Amino acid sequence: MRYFIVIYIILGLLSLVKANSDLTNYVKSTDRSFNPLEGKVITIKINMSEKKYKKLIEIAQISSYDLFYKYNMDFNKLENFEEKVNMTTIIDGKEEVYEKANFKIGGRYARVQDRIGFNIKLKKNKLFYNRKDIRLRPDALDYTHIRSKISADLMNHPVNIKKCFNEKDEYLNYTQPLYDMIDRLMNVTTIEELSNVFDIENYTRMIIAEYLFSSFDNYLIMGHNFHLYQKPDGKWDIIDHDYDSNFGVNLKLVLGGYIPLNFTKIVEFEKYVKLDFDHWQALEVFQFLEEIETCIECSAKSNINISEVIYFAQKAILYPTAPIYDSQINALKPACVQALSRIFKLCDLEGDGILTDEEIMKFQKYCFSQPLSEEELFLVKEIIKENYPEGVNERGLTQSGFLFLHNLFICQGSVETTWEVLRKYGYDDNLSFREDFIHPKMEIPEECTIELKKEGYDFFKDLFNKYDKDNDGVLCPRELNELFSITPGNPWISMDTQQSVVTDKNGNITLQGFLSQWSLITWLDYKVTLEYLAYFGYGDNTTSVFEIIPLNKKHSKYNKKIKRKVYSCCVLGATGSGKIIFIYSY
Repeated sequence: MRYFIVIYIILGLLSLVKANSDLTNYVKSTDRSFNPLEGKVITIKINMSEKKYKKLIEIAQISSYDLFYKYNMDFNKLENFEEKVNMTTIIDGKEEVYEKANFKIGGRYARVQDRIGFNIKLKKNKLFYNRKDIRLRPDALDYTHIRSKISADLMNHPVNIKKCFNEKDEYLNYTQPLYDMIDRLMNVTTIEELSNVFDIENYTRMIIAEYLFSSFDNYLIMGHNFHLYQKPDGKWDIIDHDYDSNFGVNLKLVLGGYIPLNFTKIVEFEKYVKLDFDHWQALEVFQFLEEIETCIECSAKSNINISEVIYFAQKAILYPTAPIYDSQINALKPACVQALSRIFKLCDLEGDGILTDEEIMKFQKYCFSQPLSEEELFLVKEIIKENYPEGVNERGLTQSGFLFLHNLFICQGSVETTWEVLRKYGYDDNLSFREDFIHPKMEIPEECTIELKKEGYDFFKDLFNKYDKDNDGVLCPRELNELFSITPGNPWISMDTQQSVVTDKNGNITLQGFLSQWSLITWLDYKVTLEYLAYFGYGDNTTSVFEIIPLNKKHSKYNKKIKRKVYSCCVLGATGSGKIIFIYSY
């Protein structure tokens, strides 16, 4: 058998400040079953088999690297340790044995530290100072090992909990009281009404304590490490727990972004701990949270910053950040990258992966109705060159530079600039194509057909030449795939018309075949052509490239001959008569 010895130190101000001070002066007005332990050092021995002990040592701690990259911060994937053990406590030389206690690893993120915690659950027939559950907290980052003790004693929460339901009761998923509480809060309009729902005195006391303790790991800042408790009189209370990060411990690491919490900017420690309450709770600290776009102190009663609040509220609705930007990693979201990459390819008229000054000017004028001055364009390129050198070269702006520029816009609070570009190219708030963009309304009279005008054929001809990189007059499979990469996919495949495309002897699509294919697609379903004109970046008025043609002579003015250029013909002939050769000859 192996004894696993834990020295559990319960230190109070009694032992550190004045050993002979009166306990009642330190924890005044308390009636705690564990008061006799104040200022004493407790030795706890855990008895388990050698095999189990080795297993505990093997799995108890993990590296930060494994937690982040192997387990993706999913604590449920971590191997746990739980075992029935015999526990012995030694207090003032007196030993007490607790048999068949449930012993397991405690904490979550704490398992990456050099000292971890343990949770012990005793049998009901023998409790430890009227306690069934014991938590041996590591407080690994608190080298004084006293912050939790001081915070808990100063709080000395007066809530007298009569009954709690644990995980073994039938009330595990019983959440109706929470919903009832929220419904009541939604209808509260006065302090008096609020006092019927919450214990305001204790709530205020807890908030003040968090501020005085420089707490970031509890209710107000991080929004966790607290319990909601409904008292017998129906009122609710908030009870903080986990005080090991109070009084500035670990603050530099968290504010510096080392630990992947919501804080991501490096903030001066001295500035944080000296904030007054209003700025700590409402302004400065919340500015560390990247997902909060704007924080304004306002008052309707005093008419302070009302217009500003309305402006930023409208901006948040019209130009939402969440769909396009991940504030946790400070990067454009994949859907936004895909959309902006498509826009870049559309603006890259030469198809060389670079936006020249001329192409940038056309893009600017199309999106914002006015070009950049030469000086403004130079400054934009200089900013990119200084912060992201690979984003620009002597020929112009690269695709990665284009993406960096929009990332910079959002970081500087100009998210509306990126949204103006996205919406100009047909995207809605979910970064899907708007229905009015890909399917604009178009009235087609009965007994009429629709064909492409010369403008439509010219657009598809230019599109063909843009992606014919080697200028050999045909599109190879690679070039064709690149052409359709800015669309949801090749419609010829889904419409089962791919076999009708005119190709050369190597199976590459010729210009004649490319144009003929769009004639066929338009005849079969003009809405598909309309949709792909939008994907390919034709412009705002995609319906202008179509010509409506009557199918019957009587619909034609002066009964002139029909102007149709596309016909549906049936070729009849016996097997081997040359039908396919006849068709391909045209």
